Amino acid sequence: MFAIGGLAVRPFAESGIRAAFQETAGNGARFTIMDVAGSGESLAPAALTMDVWLADIEQVFAERVAEPAVWTGASIGAWLMLLTHQRHPAWFRAMCALAPAFDWDQQYVGPRLNDGRLRVVDGMVVDTDAIAIARRELLISMAPHHVLRAPVRLSVPMHVVFAGRDALAPPEGIRQLIEAAQGAPCTGELLTEADHGLAKLDSPLALRRYIDWLRARLAEAHGFTWAQPAPGGPGSAR
Repeated sequence: MFAIGGLAVRPFAESGIRAAFQETAGNGARFTIMDVAGSGESLAPAALTMDVWLADIEQVFAERVAEPAVWTGASIGAWLMLLTHQRHPAWFRAMCALAPAFDWDQQYVGPRLNDGRLRVVDGMVVDTDAIAIARRELLISMAPHHVLRAPVRLSVPMHVVFAGRDALAPPEGIRQLIEAAQGAPCTGELLTEADHGLAKLDSPLALRRYIDWLRARLAEAHGFTWAQPAPGGPGSAR
């Protein structure tokens, strides 16, 4: 199992993804959780771009996993996951995108620059409180990697869990990608009352739905089964 987080101060391994992996791991299953450079516990290089992130993912996967895996991507990590799948489909058994920030520069940043909710100061995009969002170079690097402008083609199934109240990853664009996807099945589940915190599996409902999806994929891939959890306790793989 391989998971990629998005842009965040808090490490992805401190989110609900760790609890989900610990509950579903067993029979020798291994999991790797990755922060993209500049987020969590991963330092940012001087020139942070989408291509740097993609190269990092390729390196970490090759060094730590190196076999077809069940992938999860959260927020911008889901966008990077899908791009990596387009480059290396043989690395994937299945994918889950949590609150995916596909084409984040167009879907979120662009409209807010136009209406003044974001602005550029010394090459950095900042909000109305002068809190840094991203460097302009990073946003420019996103343009060649847009996935909403044409139907994506999948070689493995992808499940998308997205939020009805997500300003960072508007549900309209996500629904568009799900409906237009070609190849392997692309399914979606909209949690109408959730916001972008879904990317961290911060609600019991989101965490339970993700664990159910992950267990099903591991059962398909490896024949894993799980005992029923005790009331209030985690399940156990066998």
